[in-house]
Amino acid sequence: MIPVSDKRTGEEKNDGQNLPLTLRLPAIQKWYDSAIGQRVWQCEKKLLDHHLPDLFGYHLMSLGVCPSLPLAEASPIHHRFALSPVPDASNVAACSVLHELPIEHESVDVALLHHSLDYSEDPHQLLRESARVLMPYGHLLIFGFQRWSALGVQQMLRSKFGVDPVASHDFISVNRLHDWLKLLDFEILKSRHTVYVPPQMGEKFRHSLQWLERFGWGAQLPFGSVYFVLARKTVAGVRPIHAPWEKMALRNPLSALAPRPVAPTSRSHRSRLH
Repeated sequence: MIPVSDKRTGEEKNDGQNLPLTLRLPAIQKWYDSAIGQRVWQCEKKLLDHHLPDLFGYHLMSLGVCPSLPLAEASPIHHRFALSPVPDASNVAACSVLHELPIEHESVDVALLHHSLDYSEDPHQLLRESARVLMPYGHLLIFGFQRWSALGVQQMLRSKFGVDPVASHDFISVNRLHDWLKLLDFEILKSRHTVYVPPQMGEKFRHSLQWLERFGWGAQLPFGSVYFVLARKTVAGVRPIHAPWEKMALRNPLSALAPRPVAPTSRSHRSRLH
């Protein structure tokens, strides 16, 4: 919890969303390090371990709110990189505003958004940017907090009655996300829910409700605290087939960050050219 000065107006005092993501990230990291956050992460990791091994390509980009989590650990893709809005975040390739990605157009095979939409200042623009950098028929994986769940309702109430950097009362519903993806020409391959037992409950109560976790997972009831969406970018027309040597020449998605080479102008170099 971040204390708030009483000099703020009532609207500012009770609206945790006014805090930029860079100020929220340390608190989100601390939350994921807690027992509650670890319970959520173990359920999310189970989904990643199941789906990532089946997604192939050359480049995987992850955009998360907790840079220390090994989001892409189960992926067979060799080049995996992460972006973060925090300059000194560890395990990230570059610092970037999440809704303005410094990535080449259509250069990423898999994009992973781990609760990035939940805390983005412009989630629709972030989704458009993810679509822009994805290769045709590339895959997009999204995690989000379910608004109408035990954890989601708690977060909404905490955001209304006090400034909590982790809480938010504007989580994007999974149905709304489906609509956005369809407008961006994505095909939804999987949409699942997880974390049915409220992670904030004590160990004794959670143990007695493990049947709810198994039943909810099997029946895919729509009130899990976290939703997961796997979508594929579709392109109108025929998909081009590249020769093997053309595939090797695919652009590095991070080439936009590399300094431009400067042409040599020395006399000795010009003499060698002649």
